Amino acid sequence: MSLSSSNIPDRVRQSRHGELSTRLARRQYDVAQMRRLARFAKWMDAKYQLPGVPIRFGVDSLIGLVPGVGDLVGTLIGVYILREAHSAGAPKVMLARMSGNLLIDFIGGSVPLLGDLFDIYWKANIRNVQLLEKHVSANLKKTQ
Repeated sequence: MSLSSSNIPDRVRQSRHGELSTRLARRQYDVAQMRRLARFAKWMDAKYQLPGVPIRFGVDSLIGLVPGVGDLVGTLIGVYILREAHSAGAPKVMLARMSGNLLIDFIGGSVPLLGDLFDIYWKANIRNVQLLEKHVSANLKKTQ
C-alpha cells in the first residue's frame, strides 16, 4: 500500500511522511556522527606511523608522555566518545564496557615508561567507537 493512497486521510499521510523523513534524517545524522567519531578516534589512537615501523600511535600516546597529567588529560578527552554513546542511547552495559576501556587505558598508561608503550597498544578510543558502531548499526537495521 502506497503512502499516497487516496484511502489514507491527509492527517495520517502527513504524520507518516514526517515520521519517515525524521527516521531518514536520524539515519543520516548517525552515519555522519559515526564518521566524525571514527576520525576522532583515529586521530587520538592511530594517526601517526614511524617510517618503516608498522606500529601506529596517536595524540593520546603523545599526550601520555607528559608525566603525571598526560594520561588523565587523554582519558578526559576520550570521555567525549562516551558522552556521544550516551546521547546515541547506548545501553548501560555498553557504557560500562566503554568506561572500562578508558579506565584500562588510564591505569596502564600511568605506569612510567611501560605505560607509554601500553598507550600505543591499547587503543581505547578506537575500541569504544567500534562498540558504538555496532550499537548504531543494529538500531539502524531495526528501523528499516
